[in-house]
Amino acid sequence: MSAVLGLPVSTGTITGLVSGFAARVTGTVVSIRKRLLAKPVVHYDETGVRTEGTNFWVHSVCDSDHACLSQ
Repeated sequence: MSAVLGLPVSTGTITGLVSGFAARVTGTVVSIRKRLLAKPVVHYDETGVRTEGTNFWVHSVCDSDHACLSQ
């Protein structure tokens, strides 16, 4: 937010926002995962991402209605 709005934002504020969001979407994420696991066919992909000199893998599973991404 400081870069966009010029307002200082503490690490604690960001941590609280992310934790609150995670708590609110947990049920939805579980539901999407269950629906994807129940499908006879899904698309699976993994893509490499390099951030600040470190390689990470992003894994995705999707069908025509749902998508689930994880690291």
